[in-house]
Amino acid sequence: MIFSETTLVVCGLLFLFAGLTPLLNPFFRKIDFGNKTTPKEKEPIAAPPPLSVIITVHGNADDLSKHLPLFLSQDYPADFQVIIVMEKGDVETENVIKRFADNTHLYVTFIPAGSRYMSRKKLAVTVGVKASKYEWNILTDAFCSPQSDKWLYSMAENFASSTNLVIGYSNYSSDSNAFQRFERLHTSYYLMRQALKGTAYRTNGTNLAFKKSEFISGGGYRGNLHAIRGEYDFLVNKFAHKRQTAIELRPQSWIKDTSPTHEAWINKHLFYLNSRKYLRRSRRIRALFNIDMSAMLVNYMFIVVAIVYSLIQEDWIICSVAGLSLFITFILRIHIAGKALSKFGEKISPFKIIPFEFGIIVYNIAHLLKYKKADKYDFTTHKL
Repeated sequence: MIFSETTLVVCGLLFLFAGLTPLLNPFFRKIDFGNKTTPKEKEPIAAPPPLSVIITVHGNADDLSKHLPLFLSQDYPADFQVIIVMEKGDVETENVIKRFADNTHLYVTFIPAGSRYMSRKKLAVTVGVKASKYEWNILTDAFCSPQSDKWLYSMAENFASSTNLVIGYSNYSSDSNAFQRFERLHTSYYLMRQALKGTAYRTNGTNLAFKKSEFISGGGYRGNLHAIRGEYDFLVNKFAHKRQTAIELRPQSWIKDTSPTHEAWINKHLFYLNSRKYLRRSRRIRALFNIDMSAMLVNYMFIVVAIVYSLIQEDWIICSVAGLSLFITFILRIHIAGKALSKFGEKISPFKIIPFEFGIIVYNIAHLLKYKKADKYDFTTHKL
């Protein structure tokens, strides 16, 4: 059998794209998972320091009721505070607090009444930091639950002199929408890799440790108080230093968030689209994401075009190779993503991985269009 030059070239490109484009993938890029990871050489700490956990509460007393015992019962060898920052007059939250009033780790403080022209969430974090007795503070939320009583200890093991931020892993609870969990982990891989290889850009999690002294001396959220959300993003973006951010990935350090409503999940993405205008160091991650997604689409488009061409020309060699290339693409992408999902305990059917990868592109476009149509005053406290 004699193959035409066109057939050989097309078949070669099909195999090349099928073998290489799945590697342009955040899940393929190595993340050191076995232990706590810092870009610098790990420095053992003599003893875990005392620390404060800051939890802001706004209309989610039910979540606080379920999760507060998990925070207060941490097995930690040093002293720790659990600081609840709430609004005065929140009767439901006050009733929850009364149940734990005798716990020596609990401390409650309030947001000043009538504060205008600033994010209430960021104001609550600032109040919590100022109320903290200790240098190291861990910011999380009432809708979050630590997955182990060693959560604090696992985070504190990263508190070396060369580290000023510790980003722990968090995702939605296992009963959440599978696509939401997949998409969040997909984004986390980009952010964790950036933090380990250079200067952290932001975090899409709810498990962040930082130093009180740096927060106070650096003016806290000064410069972005007008943005309603982004309290975790701005902390990392403002205070991260090159190779001084630790990424804590061990299962005992994980935080799980209560399943969000679809509206809340969409709003989170819209608020990020607004916040990223004020974040530094976004180009590299956005460029890498665009390259990865473009490579995936080009591969699939080339396979489809090759199949259509082969059917028109009755070139069954190209048709067979295109089908085989599609199979290779599926196997590689499912295997690579499946390994990453397994490492983080995410039980998602392998048959959903390919649709979910396309879904990330579709939802990103949908979020961008929705944001462009939205009233920009919905994202700021400075409403004229």
